[in-house]
Amino acid sequence: MIRKFFLIISISIILSGCSSSTPTPSEDDVAAAMAETAAAETANAPPTAEPTITPTQTITPTPDYYTRAFVTSPTLRLRSGPSTLFKILDTYQQGDEVYATGRVTEGNWVSVEAERRDGSRRTLSGWMFAEYLDLKKDINILPIIEFPEEQIIRGIVTDDNDTPINSIRVAAIYEPEGQEKTQTDIYTGENGRFTMYVPEGMVSPLVIEIVHVACDSLIMDDDCKIREYFLVEKRIPISMPLSEEVHLVYEKGLVVLEGKVQYKDGWGVPGILVKGVRLEDGVEAEWVTEIGGRFYIPLGEGVWEIYAVRFERDGTPNLSDKTIYTITEETQPLEILIIPVP
Repeated sequence: MIRKFFLIISISIILSGCSSSTPTPSEDDVAAAMAETAAAETANAPPTAEPTITPTQTITPTPDYYTRAFVTSPTLRLRSGPSTLFKILDTYQQGDEVYATGRVTEGNWVSVEAERRDGSRRTLSGWMFAEYLDLKKDINILPIIEFPEEQIIRGIVTDDNDTPINSIRVAAIYEPEGQEKTQTDIYTGENGRFTMYVPEGMVSPLVIEIVHVACDSLIMDDDCKIREYFLVEKRIPISMPLSEEVHLVYEKGLVVLEGKVQYKDGWGVPGILVKGVRLEDGVEAEWVTEIGGRFYIPLGEGVWEIYAVRFERDGTPNLSDKTIYTITEETQPLEILIIPVP
């Protein structure tokens, strides 16, 4: 640019020397000439390439509570919610790795992320039963995931004095007409309470039923038998959402009727159902005879009829004669009842 400026000045001086009549260029003329020259250079210059901006990659950190876990059962299903009433999303095998991301309050189900097993490497989010997962961190560090009350079944199991009963396995059974029955279940805690979850929109028909009692339950004796308690109501139909918690009650008998089902020669018959039915309310207490034909029926206050049932191979029941007992607070221990095999 400076060389071009001197070139313009030199030309001007030469021209002024050749002709005395040519006026000397003013400073304004020189400035205008330089401006024209600069404009021409700008117009003819190749376009300047804009700099390439490389975007910065954003890395989302994995939360600290994410926990590696491995499937410990031969097969384990991933479901859309925390119970076996929810839809199956995929099935995993022993040793498969997943990541636990949350849990329900009770800690028996955890939410997980896992790669699909179809080879697509897509990630699925769902729920797995915690008992069949080997979690590499304490489950309690996982955040609790809340569900709407409309999807929660809450209940308690007590005796007739409102004492909570632990280790009772309670099932929620879904029995839609014309469809396959499905169910989910859970054991009561030390406080006798249980919580189960159902899919959104599942209203009825749902039934709550006790399906098992563990040997460490309050109502079990040292031989892992329930000799002193009977269940007041075996099946409770419910509709969602619940207006109140489900209450299942075991009544403690005032006396225990001991007896034996036997052949005519006195040999005891195992595998025979013995039933006690309280006539006032239809409550039942029952026992399946053991080796030697022995049975134990707890009886609460009221009038009871006792009988044995033997089933034919086709399911036809054969009933024995019935024996009637009236039980009160003053009832003394009962004599052993012998029932001939029906």
